[in-house]
This record gives sequence, structure tokens and C-alpha cells, in this order.
Amino acid sequence: MTWMDRGKSEETSRRLLGHAGGTGGYEAFIGFDKEHRRGVAVLSNKGVGQISERLGWFLLEDVPLTPEIASGFSALSTGSVVGVGLGIKRDQPTHTLRTNSVLPNSPASKAGLTIGLTIDKIGDVPTAGKSIEHCTSLIRGQAGTPVRLELIDAAGKRRSVELTREKVLFPDEKKG
Repeated sequence: MTWMDRGKSEETSRRLLGHAGGTGGYEAFIGFDKEHRRGVAVLSNKGVGQISERLGWFLLEDVPLTPEIASGFSALSTGSVVGVGLGIKRDQPTHTLRTNSVLPNSPASKAGLTIGLTIDKIGDVPTAGKSIEHCTSLIRGQAGTPVRLELIDAAGKRRSVELTREKVLFPDEKKG
């Protein structure tokens, strides 16, 4: 099977390599930090949401597994993710983290956030050198709790916005 870095090396500037898979109610991940010559193996008896893969990459990236991040993993396993309705991506030329979608009627849209904003910090954590999964796990959390984003617009103007997390329905969920 193919070993891949899933873009982690580019996002984190680390030489990471891993592979995940699963079937019938289980999943597994094995990965390596080639530079520091260490590896992790994660086995899970739940085959939902690629939790073992996400956790494996987090361990390789030295992400501190705070209660907030742990609750995000728990929410993924039940299918009830709580956030602010903001999609993010890594801008390839600048390697900055940017907003790439804002869900209607979400905390992000109500705060006037738009596509193309640079997210410099989530809480007190700078986004530089962090994976997308790490950053989204910092945005997710328990409904009713706040998250602060430090943003930079296209003109270079900085602003801080505090959003309250809530369950946000994706457009296709509203139809069903």
C-alpha cells in the first residue's frame, strides 16, 4: 500500500509519512516522523470519521491533546461536530491559513466573516506551521463556548473576533 504524507509535510514543515485504513468497525493508522526517527501506531474499534488517522497525525505533530481537542474527537465519532461554520484551507503560495467558506446563518456569517481572510491565531495559538486538522480542532468545541480568531484582511488590517460555537447544519442536511 502507498505511504503518504497527505500534505502534512508542507503544512507543518516536518517530514511526516503515514498510512491509515479500516473496515467493518475498526480502523488503524501507522505513521513516522522521519526527521526525529519516531513512529506511532493508533488502533481504534470505531470505524467512524478516520479518528485513528487524525489522532495519529496529531501525535506526530506534537499537538497537545487538550480536553477541547479530545471533545472534538468524541464529537466526530458521534457525527455531531460543533463549530462556527467556517471552512479553512492552506494558501499554497503563502502557506497562510485562509477562510474558504462561510456557512449561512452560522456564527461566522453573523459576525460578518468572509472568504479570503487570513487566520493568524486561534485563541492564543498561531496557525503558522500547524496542520489544517490541528487548526480545525482548535475551532471546534462544546456548544455555547467562545473561540477567538485573530484575522487579517486583504488590505493587511488586523482584527480580533470572538465567536460562540454552535451546531451548524450544512446546506445538504437542511433538505433531509
